[in-house]
Amino acid sequence: MHVTTKWSCRWRGYPKALGWISEEQCRIRTLNSDAVEVLNRQIGKHPARVFTFRGNPIAWANTQAWREALKLARIEDFWWHYLRHTRAIWLARQGTPLNVLRELGGWESESMVRRYA
Repeated sequence: MHVTTKWSCRWRGYPKALGWISEEQCRIRTLNSDAVEVLNRQIGKHPARVFTFRGNPIAWANTQAWREALKLARIEDFWWHYLRHTRAIWLARQGTPLNVLRELGGWESESMVRRYA
């Protein structure tokens, strides 16, 4: 899923088994308690969209403020897609079976899971 899709999430279907329904791929994404807490703090800030800034839906996350935050954190060469790989690696290290990783990550095959996790 492209990063812009994540920012355009809508409240429809939340919460569902502490997961998120991806409108693009119609899959339930499981969320940990920290992620659920973040989402719950967004409830009521906008009637349809989940992620907002000063009451307006966020259209894009790669803003000047984001780039400045990366500089302050001394993070270089950041790619949003890396977060997907990081999650898969962490889950694999905890013993999550490949078929479960495949479903959570939305990969088409277990060979893709092995490549990224």
